[in-house]
Amino acid sequence: MNSTTEDATSNKRRRSGTATASNRSNAASGGAAAAAVPNLSALGPRLEPLKVMLESQPEELKGTIISLSKEMLDLRATIKQREESYARFTKPSLHPTTGEIINDEAGNPLPFIPNSLRIKRENCPVKPTSAMASEQSMRNQMEQVYAVHDAYILKMAAHAKAVAELEISLRQDKLRRSFYDLLSKIALAHNVAEEVTAGKLPDGIMLSRDERMRKVVFDTLRDAPANICNAIGLVNGADLSLNYAASINFINPVIKDKMNEADSEFIKPIITKMHTWLPILSVSLWEADDARDNACKVNAAIRIALKPQEMTQANDDVNMQLDAEDEQGTSQRLIDTIRHEAKEEAKKMVSSLMRKNYSGGTKNQEPRPTKNGRESKNTSSAGKHGKTDANRKAKNKDKQSNGKDPKQQKNRQQDKEADATKGSRRNPKNNRHRNNQGG
Repeated sequence: MNSTTEDATSNKRRRSGTATASNRSNAASGGAAAAAVPNLSALGPRLEPLKVMLESQPEELKGTIISLSKEMLDLRATIKQREESYARFTKPSLHPTTGEIINDEAGNPLPFIPNSLRIKRENCPVKPTSAMASEQSMRNQMEQVYAVHDAYILKMAAHAKAVAELEISLRQDKLRRSFYDLLSKIALAHNVAEEVTAGKLPDGIMLSRDERMRKVVFDTLRDAPANICNAIGLVNGADLSLNYAASINFINPVIKDKMNEADSEFIKPIITKMHTWLPILSVSLWEADDARDNACKVNAAIRIALKPQEMTQANDDVNMQLDAEDEQGTSQRLIDTIRHEAKEEAKKMVSSLMRKNYSGGTKNQEPRPTKNGRESKNTSSAGKHGKTDANRKAKNKDKQSNGKDPKQQKNRQQDKEADATKGSRRNPKNNRHRNNQGG
């Protein structure tokens, strides 16, 4: 019996183990098949410059390139907005109404002050009472207070400028890191593709996969043209590659001493491809987005410029029509409009009166007060229980006329019994006399 149980248990384990392996295999293949493949025909106008480049990439890499490219475009848009806001700090303060430059007491232009710091003197936190504000000594004291307050505002404006500048700088660092991350993922994917295609690594390879990926990105950035470097806030390729190396603690001389000819030959075709893709992933994509944004700004400015002219033309047309009607007298169209509005008002009044009965209630309410001075409990809408009050009254009347109303018959019987009881109570002697006679 024990051997039979052990055999059954072992068979069950073998079956479950086989099924588990099969499930893992199916899940892996199903997960790979279920991975969403980006639809390149639906990239949208922002990512349209990447379409040709994406067609040459492995399927598993396309989604990564698209998502990181969108993140960089959004980040660049934020940086541009911050730069436009920061540009106000480089200009003097302007009068909000006249647009003229505001000067201090010495005649020098005042620096830009954000709205959050534009506190008027009457809103100064240090204030005298209204009873003593007109005293000369209080005026002198408050002038010193206002001088300190104005100096405080200027100092805080300088700090606001430094904070705004740092906001831009930190976002540019984040943009560079995102750019390095994108290049690293592409370099890693193509390193893997070369390994799988070759079947095995060539003899003599000394660098690891991660080291080869970093070396590819470093050499690609070192040869980057100036316009790409300037687009992410650096001067040239040397600065760009050193900035990348510092962000990931990559030491290029150590890698060069470690690698040999086999490593160089393995990564050379990948670097060549990266040189081709680098401008597509950066300036070509970003400049197209800038041009589209600039076109939107131009159209908005033209729309604002044309709007006053359209309003002026519309006002002129109205005035001409009114003048023509004044010369010809009241127009028939105006008379028809007045007549139509009067009819509509009359219809509303009639409709309102029709919905009410003589007591002021709505048409589905019973008039109040009722005959017995109390509100009826049968006030209901015409459709409740499928019967109206009029139908109920007519039915009760028919029952009474036929003498077949069971409720009325019961009430009559109760009345007779009550009268008999009252009579017996009023004449107790007669009752005893009847009882004696009966005895």
